[in-house]
Amino acid sequence: VAEIEGKRVFDPRTGLVEYSANPALHLGNLLSSAEYGDGYTVNSASLTAAANACDELVSGEVRRESNTVIDSPQLTESWVNRLRTYARCMVVYRGGEMVLVPDRPASSVMSFDSTNIIENTLSVRKLDTDELPTVVQVYYTDTSGNEWRERPADEAKVIGAPRRVSQI
Repeated sequence: VAEIEGKRVFDPRTGLVEYSANPALHLGNLLSSAEYGDGYTVNSASLTAAANACDELVSGEVRRESNTVIDSPQLTESWVNRLRTYARCMVVYRGGEMVLVPDRPASSVMSFDSTNIIENTLSVRKLDTDELPTVVQVYYTDTSGNEWRERPADEAKVIGAPRRVSQI
């Protein structure tokens, strides 16, 4: 029998290092760790906002928690993306530090009107139907081996049309 308490991480709301299943706190810990992360400075106010969003109660339960086990070597960016998804926040490098932005409604930070438009900066071009792709090839990066390789996933084509390839 095992009782999982989570990872001991710093919580800027309490100033303590304690067990937590809060994915935003795990993300902050990974970003700031020089041992297994990238050693960034994480903005404390943004970490607090992201942690509070995860801990918000919905029907008596916390909105988000993570019991992820980091048990395989991967690029830090890969783990950051996974924890960012669990915490439902974006990670932005701003002013020499990492800022966590909760993915949720917030107050407006800018009004956009005609004074923000710079004349002749938008160029819209519509493809002629003779230029549209008739074959779409989808590729992915296979990371299962020691050497990463680009491999084809699938191909979709318009039957009877000239071959114009688009690759994703």
